[in-house]
Amino acid sequence: MSDLEDPLYKDWVRSALSLKYLKEGIYSFVDQFAKQHHSNLLLSYIKGTGSPATSCTECTSENLMPDHPRHRCIQKFRSKCFCNNPVGRRKCPNNFCSRFYDLIVIAHDERNPLWINTDPRKWYSDHWEIAKCYLSTTGYSEHGTAADTDAAGLLSIIINNIEIRNYVCSIDNIRKVRDIRNDIMHSKSFQVDQSSLYQYIEQMILVLQDPKILVTDVAAQNAVLKLEKLKRDQIFISVEDAYEMRRHALKAGEDGVKKIEKTKDEAIQQMETKRKEIHDDLDSRFDQRLLEQNKEIKAETIRMQTEKNEFESRYQTAVNEIETKGKQITDNIDAYFESRVNDHENKVDDQSKEISGCLKL
Repeated sequence: MSDLEDPLYKDWVRSALSLKYLKEGIYSFVDQFAKQHHSNLLLSYIKGTGSPATSCTECTSENLMPDHPRHRCIQKFRSKCFCNNPVGRRKCPNNFCSRFYDLIVIAHDERNPLWINTDPRKWYSDHWEIAKCYLSTTGYSEHGTAADTDAAGLLSIIINNIEIRNYVCSIDNIRKVRDIRNDIMHSKSFQVDQSSLYQYIEQMILVLQDPKILVTDVAAQNAVLKLEKLKRDQIFISVEDAYEMRRHALKAGEDGVKKIEKTKDEAIQQMETKRKEIHDDLDSRFDQRLLEQNKEIKAETIRMQTEKNEFESRYQTAVNEIETKGKQITDNIDAYFESRVNDHENKVDDQSKEISGCLKL
């Protein structure tokens, strides 16, 4: 019995094949507006600098320093920004890549570009190297065109690029299809029931018939026709188709594991960075508090010394006043007794004279 005779497996293959048709329907649309976005970035560079952009092939992900100041990082996660580790980095010698780096960040919906897929040496000349900054996962560094990029990558570019997403009416439909893609390609059982298959296809058709532009796009509407036939089981599914879809799913699973590991590593790095920031902040606060306490102690010591000096001064003044007053009292007593003694002596003299006079008589 062939695996394709199992209806659940066959419908999983059909659902995976629907992603292939979806990609055929949107890659030219994404490529067209990625080119437009690249041209607009070059115009923004001219407006911002007042001079035309200059081609540069000297900057890489290892040596490029962004244009923005390090202490005012514009990226959502500073740990992912080139400015986070300035050792060995420098501003673009042609005054292009550093500024373009900032423009790419600003054009990302969450200011969180993924730099691992792109080569800054191609930013000036290759619009797809810019588009790859808006991918959500790794593994696309060797994918040089929109046609080489799978549905997941194309959908993430639409979602993450502020300018490109303006060319669709419902970004929510795009997100739903991205989630559908993950459900299909990360399935461990390689099984999908018919009801889910129909829902998947209908959601993809909603994206391809987005009323803003895609509804009139020839490639998108051709893809809709294929999806309608696939839904009605009017497209023959070969063993080769099943093998190709399964191979893509296994690779997506490997990429998913790598993404989880990378996310875990980034989370650990962010936690370590945050821990260091908290530790440094606590040290700074402790040092500041210790400094403030030292100032308070010094001020209190000066205040107490001042009070002590004032007390000693008042005490000495009081002692001086008491001594002066005591001397005045002593002098007054001495003068009083001396006066009394003199009066007594004078009186004795007078009495002696009187007695002497009486004796003479």
